Amino acid sequence: MERTSNLFKTAFILPMMLAHVVSATIWKLMFSPVYGILNNILMMLGYNKVNWTADTDNARFAIILVELWGSTPFCMLIFLAALKTVPKELYESALIDGANRIRTFFGITLPLIRNFLALVVSIRIMDSLRMFDIVYTLTNGGPGDDTETIGTTIYEGGT
Repeated sequence: MERTSNLFKTAFILPMMLAHVVSATIWKLMFSPVYGILNNILMMLGYNKVNWTADTDNARFAIILVELWGSTPFCMLIFLAALKTVPKELYESALIDGANRIRTFFGITLPLIRNFLALVVSIRIMDSLRMFDIVYTLTNGGPGDDTETIGTTIYEGGT
């Protein structure tokens, strides 16, 4: 059981350990319209191939997916640490008082982890403002300039 747990933890944290350029390159190969694994899965399910980086909506979705895949482990680690700081006695008291899970979450858990929540939101906002490598590797700011970010605009010398 512990071996399975350790394997799951390793697989879960792996995206956080990869450099953004490496993960974007891997995803770019998976998004490939010709030999990408995602299009092969779609075709096996009976759907048409999707050109992930040629259409604006698909390119934005691809960038969001890659960014979520890479950032979720960090956020989950922070939230797991936050949940460990909540005293179990408070939950026991709420149970004795007859509070349900929703009331316990909004009355105990959320107020006690709000600083951790603010930390994660702040870090994710800062990360989104300096998101260059994933966009540049995956779409190069395209199609057109629809997925441009501040970083790619500065890099290209735009005004």
